[in-house]
Amino acid sequence: MSEYVPEHPAELEEKSTTCCHSAQAQEAVSLGQGGAEEDAATCCHGGQSEEADSCCAQPARRDYFFMVCVVLVTVTYVMGALQGEHQHDTVLQVFVGGIYELFNLMWWGIALGIVFVGLLARVPRELAMGVLGRESGFQGLFRAT
Repeated sequence: MSEYVPEHPAELEEKSTTCCHSAQAQEAVSLGQGGAEEDAATCCHGGQSEEADSCCAQPARRDYFFMVCVVLVTVTYVMGALQGEHQHDTVLQVFVGGIYELFNLMWWGIALGIVFVGLLARVPRELAMGVLGRESGFQGLFRAT
C-alpha cells in the first residue's frame, strides 16, 4: 500500500510543522545545540534520505506536454484569427481553421468550467461527497450529474 499524501494545504502545513525540517529544528542545528543535527536527521527520516521522506516538500514537476499543447493551440488560434476567410487547401489550413472554429464554439463552456471548479474548490470535500453519495448504478450516476 502507498503512503497517505495530504492534498489539502492545511494538512501540508500541519505535517511540515511537525517535521524535522521545521523552522525550530533548523534553528537548533544552526545554533549548534548538542545532538540537534542527529535528532534532525533521524526524527522523521528513520535513516532515510530527504528525497525519500514524505514530510519534506517536493517541488512540482513541470508538465511539458501540457505547455507545448497550450502554445501550439494558442499559435494556431491566432493564425486562424489573422487568416480571415478559412481556406482548406492544405492540411495546415484545415488544422488552423478547425482549431479556430472549435474554440469559437466552446469558449463559454471553458469559462463556465473554470468558474464552477473555482467555486467547488471552496466547498469542503466531505460536503460534496455527502451530496453525491456512495451509491453505484444508475441512481448514483444520476445524482452525480
